[in-house]
Amino acid sequence: MSKEILDSHREIWNKRRLTRYLYNGWYRDIEKELSRGLTIELGAGTGNFKEFMPECVSTDLVWCEWLDMVHDASVLPYRDGTVGNFVLIDAIHHISDPVASLAEMERCLKKGGRVVILDVFISPFSYLYYNYFHKEDVDLSADLFDLKDARTEKKPFESNQAIATLLFFRQLERYSARFPCLKPVKREVREFLLYPMSGGFEGAQLAPFFLKGFLSAIDRAAIKTLGRFIAGRCLVVLEKA
Repeated sequence: MSKEILDSHREIWNKRRLTRYLYNGWYRDIEKELSRGLTIELGAGTGNFKEFMPECVSTDLVWCEWLDMVHDASVLPYRDGTVGNFVLIDAIHHISDPVASLAEMERCLKKGGRVVILDVFISPFSYLYYNYFHKEDVDLSADLFDLKDARTEKKPFESNQAIATLLFFRQLERYSARFPCLKPVKREVREFLLYPMSGGFEGAQLAPFFLKGFLSAIDRAAIKTLGRFIAGRCLVVLEKA
């Protein structure tokens, strides 16, 4: 089932120019945030970031021919202080215990190393889309710092799309208390319109490719004025002090 989903997503990636346009812009923004050293992508999925940045080591739970390694994000096979960056693109909301996985990333990062996360942001506006028109769950009541609550029997591709919003925005004080040496140096909310209009990897594409510039301009203007009330994505950068 998991491999079938990834194969389907690769097929969609090749067909949808608007989805590729959107993600390639995100990839460029992620690349700007990386520190020096080895870069590991966790939850690499269809391997599209690897195509953008070939030197990145792509990993996931499920073996696919385009990946470099298979391992669990909560038990990382890297020595202490050896990794320059971890990249998670639409991945952290699939991790059953994100706090344990962040602790592993902190262990593996060298001083000044970074975790760069691009994921869903749950705003009052985007909640309507993600909760009612997207097949993955949204649970804003989850206590990610309660191990009994966090350690679920979650299978790959099950999710809580609220995880990034909870960890780095709504529960930021608790995050900072738990990870005083893995500091958020960027917490940026972004796109509200272009992603749902593109259809992403699961929904129907609602806009033609030639409207990309127009939709991007609307996104930038709307986010500048309304920000966390309408945003549907976030870019979070954590740096090991």
